[in-house]
Amino acid sequence: QLFRIEQGEADQLVLGQYVILDQLGEGGMGVVYRAFHRRMQREVAIKIVAPSVLHRPVAIERFYREVRAAAKLLHPNIVTAFDADDCNGQHYLVMEYVQGRDLARRLNDAGPLPVSQVIDYIAQAARGLAYAHERNIVHRDIKPANLLLDDNGVVKVLDMGLARIRQHEAATPAPASELTVSGQIMGTLEYMAPEQAEDVTKADHRADIYSLGCTMHRLLTGATLYGGNTVTAQMIAHREQPIPSLALQCEGVPDELDALFQRMVAKRPEDRPASMAEVIESLEKCQAAASAIQQQELSTPPSALAKAARPNRSRSLLWARIALALLFFAVFATVFIVRLPNGATLRVEIDDPQLEVAVKGSDVVLRKGANETRIRAGKQTLLVSRGDDFTFEVDKLVLKDGDKTTLAVTIVDDGVELLRNGELIHREPVAKPEHVPAPPAPPTPPAGTADTGRAPRAKQPVGSSPTPKTTGDDLGAAKWLLSVGGIIHMSPDEDLLNDYYWFDNVDKLPKDPATAQLIGVVVNSQGDGADITDADFARLAGLRHLQMIHLGNPENQRVEGTGARHLADSPLISFGLFNSHVGITEEGAREIAELKSLRVLRFDYNPGINPRTLKILCTLPQLHTLNIYGYRGAEPLLPTVAACKQLRVLNVGASGITDAAAPDLAQLTHLEELMLETNHFSDAVMPALSKLTNLRRMTLSVGAITPAKILQLSKTLPKCELRVHFGLDIVIVMNGEFQDRTAAQWALSQGASIRVDNETERRTELPDGVFRLRGVYADADQTINLRKITSLNGLSGLEELEINRGMDDVAVEALRDLPNLRSLSLSHAEGKGATDMSIPHLTRFPKLRSLDLVQSGFNREAIRRLATMPEFRELTELRLSHIDDDDTLRALTRLGKLQRLSLRLSQVSPATAQTLSALPLRSLMLDDSHVNDECVGAFARLEGLQELSLQRTQVTLAGLKALAGLKSLKQLDIRGVRLSDEELRELRALLPSCRILANK
Repeated sequence: QLFRIEQGEADQLVLGQYVILDQLGEGGMGVVYRAFHRRMQREVAIKIVAPSVLHRPVAIERFYREVRAAAKLLHPNIVTAFDADDCNGQHYLVMEYVQGRDLARRLNDAGPLPVSQVIDYIAQAARGLAYAHERNIVHRDIKPANLLLDDNGVVKVLDMGLARIRQHEAATPAPASELTVSGQIMGTLEYMAPEQAEDVTKADHRADIYSLGCTMHRLLTGATLYGGNTVTAQMIAHREQPIPSLALQCEGVPDELDALFQRMVAKRPEDRPASMAEVIESLEKCQAAASAIQQQELSTPPSALAKAARPNRSRSLLWARIALALLFFAVFATVFIVRLPNGATLRVEIDDPQLEVAVKGSDVVLRKGANETRIRAGKQTLLVSRGDDFTFEVDKLVLKDGDKTTLAVTIVDDGVELLRNGELIHREPVAKPEHVPAPPAPPTPPAGTADTGRAPRAKQPVGSSPTPKTTGDDLGAAKWLLSVGGIIHMSPDEDLLNDYYWFDNVDKLPKDPATAQLIGVVVNSQGDGADITDADFARLAGLRHLQMIHLGNPENQRVEGTGARHLADSPLISFGLFNSHVGITEEGAREIAELKSLRVLRFDYNPGINPRTLKILCTLPQLHTLNIYGYRGAEPLLPTVAACKQLRVLNVGASGITDAAAPDLAQLTHLEELMLETNHFSDAVMPALSKLTNLRRMTLSVGAITPAKILQLSKTLPKCELRVHFGLDIVIVMNGEFQDRTAAQWALSQGASIRVDNETERRTELPDGVFRLRGVYADADQTINLRKITSLNGLSGLEELEINRGMDDVAVEALRDLPNLRSLSLSHAEGKGATDMSIPHLTRFPKLRSLDLVQSGFNREAIRRLATMPEFRELTELRLSHIDDDDTLRALTRLGKLQRLSLRLSQVSPATAQTLSALPLRSLMLDDSHVNDECVGAFARLEGLQELSLQRTQVTLAGLKALAGLKSLKQLDIRGVRLSDEELRELRALLPSCRILANK
């Protein structure tokens, strides 16, 4: 298949549910492809892991464990992992597809990056890594190639968790730039911390800090931190070679950034910043300093010099440095001008090729070997210092080596004379400023940038002590939120979508404040009746893990949005104010727009939403999803949304939109998902919708739209899944066909029967018109071709799936997006059916209540595992066979809602009945089991039992008489039990209220 991709045939290749589109790249872990999920209609990136990486079963197990951990990382600066699986022995990881390129390619294409841009990129990467480090995940392979830059300028860290797998498992030769010692280490040496190269077990989060520092050096200079043509040479360089100065290699590097860099790449881990949070805080200070230098350079000629003959990476200064280098080599005497930010101009003459000179802020820095001297110019004198203890003031600085002058620095008043060997070769006038210039104004936003209407938040002055950030009280905030009707998520290691980790009771909260990290908040009820106002957001200040806050109760919500200013330290991804009596204000929108990490906004039924507030909100650089369902304003919103080009998902359902908005709808070409249900459209809107070729999903209500036009639209947008509301039902349309009809046609073609809409009887013919497919049924004697079972995926109305032959692990894995599936049969597979490998796939069906595993591939261990998983606690019916041990029976009692149980047991004892009495059984089927009269008496003590089936068992009338005391029994099935006519009449007389099914 990979060869066919290289031949341009990628569009014909399929990996599970993914259609391979093209190759994106290749690395030590494997090959990365761009792919398309056929059902979810979403572009993704798929990394097919090289066989050499997962060459042992333990490696495969570790791969999925690490991927599960990485998949829990939900952060705007980390590439999201969606899925991991294997297909025909090929293990693969499915990730978010980032439209952009990695920083290594950016560097190769454009050369070294500007200082302020590098600080921004490194800070973004640090935020993502800090988030991962807090969850005990260390990357260990940070480098430019693993930092993706999307088209909106957002940096995302790639391959979280995978580097650790490589370090444990790689055993094959790697590229020259990578070191491989089986079972110990793997990474890219140019960016690897010394302790990681020595022993991977010594590498913690500080190794990532080191690698990030090396990456910063590469982005600024275009060169790796240390050279070396061999593995050994590179290892020694990282361990022993002195750390170079960034400022002496790059223009515009502030002292603060150089100092931070020196700490990040310190040889010993304990000498580095203690955490990524500390790195981020320092980078924020450096950004302010870099901005100041950049503004100064706009009015100041380039003046910093590098050491003679040192390679130069800045195109803007290339001409000057080449000229100076030539002078160094020719006569070892150079005179140049230094214009300083405080208005002073210095004449500097050098005659020493070993002397390095640079400008840092208002200082001229001289460095020779380990000695560094700083010169600061006053109005008439020079202040010269070396270290903290040696300082003097002169009107001219002259350094000599014997009779030779190696350096001369003087203050210039009106002009500079350039001399070579005492001969005047050029005179340059100097216009001295009359006063020290004021700090520069904030830069004007680029053309086309939306204006939020507010001044930017003040940055920390360079050199001042940073304002300490508040650390929030997660546990205290959680208790308050519960008191006002909220539910909260407090598990940093679990997805926000996992209901198991949401709490609505203060007694269930974690007791240890160290583990009580508030992740998500939803307030939908009134709680103690207290109003929630913007001032209350101060209770959430400093919550470093808070990703989501949704307030949706109109009774106690009095929020305009201004309280968002208290959330600046939280990595918020999703924010919502919906079902509100009090609407968002323009000032509130401005505060929310300052939360730059936000990707999702929900303002359903918010009366403050209008074109003005929406325009402000749309300045969020990472805004991906916008919900404004139930908009009731008179002013149209769609033109504002059309200008928000970063937006991908829009919900404007129930917003009174009509055919008149067709021209505005046609402008939403950047959207991938559009929800328009419960609006007022006719067939006239269809030409506008047909222009939205990037759509992958759209929802509509039929209204005055005819089914024929819906099918025509589906053919026009073949990659778009249409979800069409017919009253209370939703029908999916794909490729010009109603999906329910397509699925029903497949089922009937296989000899199965179906059930549709609200019918109770099964049918074997296809209904006319639009319908909902509710059930698919195939008997054990029917052979079903399961290759197209995926045609059932996405059917929100499918409730029952009973294919009683051939349902193996592959078929179960293929089933997805069946949110209302209640009954599933995997029975009669004759030992070749689904096994415990299907258990994770069964958890996809949240409403599953009935499961038939008779004669499937589930063994006793698999049954015990299933019974103890919280995802199956809602099961009410279970059918099993060949379950003979007490441990498995006891495990079944964990299914506390089980009402119908079918077992086939080779041994049944009174103890069996005692074990099952812990369940609220209403129906018990023990057909073909080894049941004797003593057992029947024990089952008579199962209070609440209404149905008992003992077909083809060895019970007699003597044992059945014990059931006379079971008043709840409504039906007894004893077909196949040997009873005479007289015995049967006697039994019926004993159980007058019970229906008895017998052969006579």
